[in-house]
Amino acid sequence: MVVPLARCSPVAGSSWPAPPRASADSRVHTTSLGTPNAADSDRAEDSLNRLREVAAKRLRSIPGVTYAVGGDVARHNDEIAIQAEKMPWVVGFVLLLTFLIMFGAFRSVIVAITAIVLSRPPRSVCW
Repeated sequence: MVVPLARCSPVAGSSWPAPPRASADSRVHTTSLGTPNAADSDRAEDSLNRLREVAAKRLRSIPGVTYAVGGDVARHNDEIAIQAEKMPWVVGFVLLLTFLIMFGAFRSVIVAITAIVLSRPPRSVCW
C-alpha cells in the first residue's frame, strides 16, 4: 500500500521528502527526508518525534502497512534509549558476578559485600 506523498505535508525543520523509491516487487517504498540539525541535537530529536507522530497518524490506519523511521538521528536516539533501558540489567549482572567471584575466592559474605560497596563508583559518575 502506498501513501501518496503529495498528500503529506513537510515536517517543520526538515527538507521536503525526496521522490519515493519502490522495490522490484513494489512491496517496499522508501523516501529520504533531510534535516539541517546534527544527529545529537535537541532540534533533531524534536523533528524525529514529530516525523514518527506524523507517520503513526497517517500509516497505522492503513491495513497491512508497517513502517520504520531510520537514519542517523533515529539511530542516535534509539541507541541512547536502548542503553538506558538495558543499563540497570548490566549493572545488576556485574554486581552479582562480582559478589559470586569474591565469595568463591574468599568464602566470606562480608568480604564480597565490602568489595561491591567499595568498588561502586559515585552515582554522579554513572548518571
